[in-house]
Amino acid sequence: MTPGPRSKLSLARRGRRGLVAPVKVSTVWSRLSSVVVVLLFVAGGLAVGMWYLPEIQRNRDLQSERFLLDRQVAAAQAHGEALRARIQAFTNSPAAAERIIRERFGLARPGELVVHFEPPSSNPAVARIGVRP
Repeated sequence: MTPGPRSKLSLARRGRRGLVAPVKVSTVWSRLSSVVVVLLFVAGGLAVGMWYLPEIQRNRDLQSERFLLDRQVAAAQAHGEALRARIQAFTNSPAAAERIIRERFGLARPGELVVHFEPPSSNPAVARIGVRP
């Protein structure tokens, strides 16, 4: 007995164990459902992005504010260190204390002459001529 065409087809579809392998049939509806699933994921991602966009912007603003405050803190610490050094010099060095007192209060020893310089005038023409307003 020779097998007919139907038995050849069934033998070609059989797998290792003699079972028929499923044939995947691609239809328009299966492709459309795949596209819909992808579009739903994209829409969900956009929805989450729009939901968190104000928080992302707020986070960026807070980070820039923190950066500015860190710079201010660093400047204040540097100023504090400079003041601490001046206090240390004032308390430990009599020459530094005398210099600060002379500069700040315009004091002088007997027989010395104190000269005060005025800041330049805001009008450059008047400053060149030397006329006082």
